[in-house]
Amino acid sequence: MNKNGRLFWFNLCLYVLLALNLASSMMLLSHSGPAYPAAERIFHILSGVLLLLGCGLHIWWNYKWFEAVFRGKVTSWITVIINSLAGVAVLIAAVTGFVSLGSGAGSHLHNIVGIIALVLMLGHAISHIPWMVSAVRKPTKKS
Repeated sequence: MNKNGRLFWFNLCLYVLLALNLASSMMLLSHSGPAYPAAERIFHILSGVLLLLGCGLHIWWNYKWFEAVFRGKVTSWITVIINSLAGVAVLIAAVTGFVSLGSGAGSHLHNIVGIIALVLMLGHAISHIPWMVSAVRKPTKKS
């Protein structure tokens, strides 16, 4: 499998993780007791940590895009802004999530920033739909 194919499947796994993390968030937010159920909380934490690690790996694997940004070769500054804000939002969501583990402080901020990160990650995905389509089609084309 070529690099585009690997990136496509890896990105697909990231979006599945994002969906699982969102589902666990919804379960936690729908709970009305003083303490969150342990299973949902552990699932949310694990999916969040895996999502954070996956986003870091995604950024590492796409370093050439960052090189193009710094050299002024990127033509879509909207993409640069969305990607940058998404990265910052993911980091803030992770930090506030870890802070709220021990004390509960920051959980409201974690929820708000998590929603913002979700919207920005979806914007990131939408901006890459043409690439995703080409990544799927390339391996199936006959030469």
